[in-house]
Amino acid sequence: MENEAENEANSSETFRKMLTALENDPNVQIMKQYRQHRGNNTFQHCVNVARCSFYLAQKLHWHIDEVSLATGAMLHDYYLYCATDPDVKKSRHAVQHPLTALANAEQIWDLNDREKNIIRSHMFPLPVNRVPKCREAWLVSLADKYCALREAVSTGGDMDIHPGVKTPWVTNFLKSVFA
Repeated sequence: MENEAENEANSSETFRKMLTALENDPNVQIMKQYRQHRGNNTFQHCVNVARCSFYLAQKLHWHIDEVSLATGAMLHDYYLYCATDPDVKKSRHAVQHPLTALANAEQIWDLNDREKNIIRSHMFPLPVNRVPKCREAWLVSLADKYCALREAVSTGGDMDIHPGVKTPWVTNFLKSVFA
């Protein structure tokens, strides 16, 4: 029998198709050149966040807009600079990069209000006035923190983090917290 978590995490054809389309978009591919979180790149981080967000939605049995979740998650860090550059002030980056990512994304894609909120509020509670206003934004905000932490404590290299497949302990954790 196949891994149940893997089946759940990949059960939505709509989400998978949208995520794949975004991953193959040359404008999104650009994120591969920007390092982030101890050796990972921004592209892989966004893929990790998208997959983790959808996985959380499945585990929580939340009905979501799958296209908006995939779009917002893949573009949440579309700020297009190296966050690890010594010239980047960490405190300013933490608060400002969601707005930079949103402005950059809006130049290329026609985003709906849900997708804009996902990108703008993914660092909540930084700042406290950019609150997630939909389930998809809450999922991306939570997944972003989880993936960033996992990437930051890694030994380096591009990390493909998928909680249902790579880290089965997450299933038990989610069951205990959200049961």
